[in-house]
Amino acid sequence: MKYLILPLFSVALLFACSTQKNAIDSTSNLSQEERKNKAEFELETKFALMEESDSLFASISKGFCFGTCPVYTIDIYKSGLVKYNGNQNVTLKGDYTTRLSYKEMLTFIATAKEIGFMEMEDVYDNPGITDLPETTSSIVLNGKRKTVKRRYDFPRSILTYEKLFEAMLTDKEWVANQKK
Repeated sequence: MKYLILPLFSVALLFACSTQKNAIDSTSNLSQEERKNKAEFELETKFALMEESDSLFASISKGFCFGTCPVYTIDIYKSGLVKYNGNQNVTLKGDYTTRLSYKEMLTFIATAKEIGFMEMEDVYDNPGITDLPETTSSIVLNGKRKTVKRRYDFPRSILTYEKLFEAMLTDKEWVANQKK
């Protein structure tokens, strides 16, 4: 048994060094800013990696109104998988998927930080006003999920974040999910 430990340890050490070299090589062509962004992104998703194999990273849900408001949800997972469900007053009705690149995921993080998303109130509303759709958006930053529901009297900067989701509807190629 003790003769088996040394060869196994040697193989494990060799594999660990090889993996570290590949990790260094994969970032050597990145600028210092890109390396910083990559490191931040890896830290942002580290918590999610401990929780599940693919947990929710960011989402938006647009609710009903008395008119022709678009009703849909978009869920972005830390792997880059995006799930969309179009319900009413949208071009894409039903369930679809697409993928985001690493750089696109960083845009969500940067925008959320830029607008102070984590410092916003949880709810912006006035129950006396009835014909406004509710928009709920969320993101996970530093291992913490922040969700903001808005209908009325909200900071306009949140619209910048929401437009990232809306842009995906026209900028991405969506694949319809097959019904079983």
